[in-house]
Amino acid sequence: MLAVSEIDKIVINTDARHILEEKGLTESKKIATIADTFHVPISFHNTKGPIGILAAAHLEASIPNPAPMEFVTGIDWRDEIIDEPLCVEEGRLVLPTRPGLGVKLNMEGIEAHRWRSGDSRSG
Repeated sequence: MLAVSEIDKIVINTDARHILEEKGLTESKKIATIADTFHVPISFHNTKGPIGILAAAHLEASIPNPAPMEFVTGIDWRDEIIDEPLCVEEGRLVLPTRPGLGVKLNMEGIEAHRWRSGDSRSG
């Protein structure tokens, strides 16, 4: 159950970029529906990897009040950990039409890019 204070905060402050990460798909869709009642657009932001990006994009495609979703292109490892690369045409992410999120994980790509103790990559 959503607390009124959460709803008020989201409707007043339209910076709802991280609600998908914090609340999950179902709660995020409920929040978007409530925001739509007040004519507030929602963008679910770039949620890091390709699975999160596709989940956010599918969710935005299912709501009546989507705002443009920020996401960065040119990060090679993203396409290497899924079986089909993310498709961007004319600045827009094209949603895959296969079942679920439309991609499968490429375990060889994941193994090649996973973080290991002592890895110099930050984050």
